[in-house]
Amino acid sequence: MISERHNHDVVYFGSVNLLDTNEIVGSIDVWRCRLCNKIFCEDKRWGTTELAPEIGFPEIEEPSKWAILVCSDAKDLTWTLLAGTPGAKMDHECRIDKHSDLILGPDYDLKMEESVEDIAQHSLFLVEDFINRECVIRSKKVPHLSG
Repeated sequence: MISERHNHDVVYFGSVNLLDTNEIVGSIDVWRCRLCNKIFCEDKRWGTTELAPEIGFPEIEEPSKWAILVCSDAKDLTWTLLAGTPGAKMDHECRIDKHSDLILGPDYDLKMEESVEDIAQHSLFLVEDFINRECVIRSKKVPHLSG
């Protein structure tokens, strides 16, 4: 690992496909510096053709890791690409229109200051665990149909 600052030599590294049951709802493009192996990410949402507001690759500092925060209820879900830092409080506007503070534990596990779990489910997935794989961000039980 290179300790001093340098100009990153970034190349495409892979992607993470995000699935809601069997439907693709987006993907994360993953890029990596060939010099220091630092990871950069960019989200892609189905139906959105707008370019990201920033030019270049957003950089996060260690010990932060790229993560996908999912907020879902019985009807729908939202997801956000973010930099997760252990012990950090993440300000989250919950999809049920209730403000909740989510705290990231030391093992990148998700904790809540105020429980809204009865209405909305929250999950966190580390991008590095799903590079070049699918990540099922919500799975509904589908009844078996017999013919």
